[in-house]
Amino acid sequence: MKRHTRILLIGLLFTSLTVFAKSSTAAPQIYTFATNAPQSSDYSVTVDGKPLFLLDTKVAAIATFGITGQTEIRVKPISPFHDVVIRPLSKGIKPTVENGEISFTIDSPMQLSLELDGKFGKADHPLLFFANAPEHRPVDLKDPNLIYFASGQIHQAGAITPKSNQTVYLAGGAIIEGYLDIQNSTNVKVMGPGVLDGPSVEKPLPPERGHNMIHIQRSMNVEIRDILVINGDWNWTFHMIQSTDILVENLKMVVWFPRGVDGIDVNACQRVKILNSFIMPGDDCIAIKCMTYDPKNYKITSDVLVKGCVFWNQWQGNGLEIGYELKGDAVRNISFQDCDLIHMLAGQTISIHNGDTATVENVSYENLRIEDASHSPSFVTLRLGLSGYSQDFPDQYKKQKDGTIVPMPKEIGVKESLGGNWIRVADPKQLDAGRGCIRNISFKNIQLLEDKFPPILLIGYDDLHMIDGITFQGISIGGKSVTNWPEKKMKVEFTKNLQFLP
Repeated sequence: MKRHTRILLIGLLFTSLTVFAKSSTAAPQIYTFATNAPQSSDYSVTVDGKPLFLLDTKVAAIATFGITGQTEIRVKPISPFHDVVIRPLSKGIKPTVENGEISFTIDSPMQLSLELDGKFGKADHPLLFFANAPEHRPVDLKDPNLIYFASGQIHQAGAITPKSNQTVYLAGGAIIEGYLDIQNSTNVKVMGPGVLDGPSVEKPLPPERGHNMIHIQRSMNVEIRDILVINGDWNWTFHMIQSTDILVENLKMVVWFPRGVDGIDVNACQRVKILNSFIMPGDDCIAIKCMTYDPKNYKITSDVLVKGCVFWNQWQGNGLEIGYELKGDAVRNISFQDCDLIHMLAGQTISIHNGDTATVENVSYENLRIEDASHSPSFVTLRLGLSGYSQDFPDQYKKQKDGTIVPMPKEIGVKESLGGNWIRVADPKQLDAGRGCIRNISFKNIQLLEDKFPPILLIGYDDLHMIDGITFQGISIGGKSVTNWPEKKMKVEFTKNLQFLP
């Protein structure tokens, strides 16, 4: 009898410990920030009743925390409002509002934008939520291959230069003023939900002072996970070049510069995955390029997967871009899958701008949701030709160091009004040696949530440099399936094998 009682007591103790473990892991992880960290006062937020620090940036307030299960979020904006929307709309989050307080629940890691009264510009300061998976910090902080940035501090790091087999860890609540420079290295990991903070200066820095916030060059097997990049620099925010086997996952990027500050540039790289990330730059969200002048084996960009991401471009540039600088041999096997484009405030929504010699082929766009592209001049632009970015653009007509521009004579070419500094050349044969081609491009199961047909531009160069094999399938506009496009909304030149399918 005593033995049975002992077994029963042990069983009850095990059950209670299990219940305690489950309930404790269900609590959200609240990161500790430094007392002098930039804090937004536009909102107050609680997560399961616990107050949350809101990071202030020039374009948004940011709530970042860890989540392990169903979590209730409450938001009290400082200013009165009438309507609230939470994007991406595909998440299906319907907030409730009572006495000026917004509440909703989430049950898994995700990235959200809470917007009031249809306002989401820089001055409107939307509220971004970055709910991360539970953080597991390194155990051995004395590991010589670990570069560790502790929470609750602002670290003035400058250049962070990990070497082969090293890990950089940014703990939740850490703010690191600096940039990552990974060169000639293998097996490098950058991890943790901490913050990489750029200089955020109002004017462009001299070229020798501007930095990519993340730079990877001539490296392989590099992982970038979970970090948050804010403010940025007067340069491409994340530039990977001449590298292979790169994994980017749950990267959050919120930068504000109005021009020339792309999100992620993939340049002469192979086997790249960009997964479940939030990209909000001042220029192109994603730009696939091939522009290195190094030896032949660096002249191809291939096997790039972009999946499960949220995109928001602000001032200029394009959403999902391939180009302009395609000075290598080929860009191939590129796939964009299951992404939400929540705001396209400038430039083309989807574009391939081939102003150089590369063959762009086997590119797919599948299961995309385009929410707000009212400011974008086109849904899709595919273009071959001479542009101001082309390597064979005549030097004498480029912008000079003193800012002057010599007009191009009409007998050479005329600048078009379609954007991108495209030149309608007078005699295509004079410059056809510098042209490539675009072929085998598919658009499948794409939802345009706005109830109107946006333009599609498919413009090849000549009979030898054409756009070939373009398929639109399963396209819907405002919830209605479409199998053709109004002629007045299309511009098609030197293009063949174009089809629209149900």
